[in-house]
Amino acid sequence: MNYSMKCWSERHQLLSGSTLEMIVFTLLFPPICILGIAGNTLNLMVLLSSEMRSRANSLLACLAFCDIVFLLLMIPHSLANFNVFALNYFFRWYYLSAKIHLITLANWSSAVAIWLVVAVCAERVMGIRHPFHTRAHWSRYCTAAIVFTIVLLAGMLTFYNNFSHICVVKEFCNRTQVMAKCFDVTLDTLVYFLLRFLSPIIL
Repeated sequence: MNYSMKCWSERHQLLSGSTLEMIVFTLLFPPICILGIAGNTLNLMVLLSSEMRSRANSLLACLAFCDIVFLLLMIPHSLANFNVFALNYFFRWYYLSAKIHLITLANWSSAVAIWLVVAVCAERVMGIRHPFHTRAHWSRYCTAAIVFTIVLLAGMLTFYNNFSHICVVKEFCNRTQVMAKCFDVTLDTLVYFLLRFLSPIIL
């Protein structure tokens, strides 16, 4: 049987994992995304102004930027829950091929944001315990080094996600439909080998 000629129904092509996921990404996420990007953009405009320059505000500006990046990276996942995109050949091809990498980048930006919150809290604690210390105790270069270290370590800790799963993308229905199946690379080597070559059958 030539599996490339097999055609799938629209129900089998839907990219929503569950009804709850579809509700979250189609009803809740869009307004949250718009407000989040708009709000954090305003934060950046204020925090990066010359009158607001401080070590805490610099960290908060980086935090706002990470939030914007995270929301932008989540947009393709939201679009995948709308049928107009989920059933589109080109969107499916690029989205399914890049899905694991999008998840990795989203995890990276989320991890950076979390540790930036910790850094802001630490800076505030230092300010309370030592209120008379000058800003020289934490210079602009020190702040940049802290941010760089957080970004680097978070990237190292989340980079494995790029290789934790292998996604096999195949064309069906005379190359008019795109389907994908992702497999955990920690599976037994023989099982993974069989899945790799039998994926068109089990999709």
